[in-house]
Amino acid sequence: MMLTVDKIKEYVPEELHPIVDRHGPAIIDMTVDDVKAWAELLVRGDVYSAYKELFDRMRDRGGLSAMVAEDERTLESLRELVDENAERVRRRNQVLLDLSKVGLGILMALI
Repeated sequence: MMLTVDKIKEYVPEELHPIVDRHGPAIIDMTVDDVKAWAELLVRGDVYSAYKELFDRMRDRGGLSAMVAEDERTLESLRELVDENAERVRRRNQVLLDLSKVGLGILMALI
């Protein structure tokens, strides 16, 4: 029997369907008995063990590696934005300092 996300949903309570949708690829590799055991962990409230099971399966499938790579690209983009913003702040502060020096120079000349 081919396991599908819809088939998994038949074995879990409706409130768990969003989790099944979100983690379907990792769950698809599980046998029906594995899915039932996984759902039991969630129903008992042992969320840590349930997600650890998915984490281990995602890592084995390479899904986790892809998520980490995407996060690293996002982080690099954010670092670039922070660097650009820091440069703009530095330039703005330099302009304010220069204007203050000119203003002070003018005041000193008038006294």
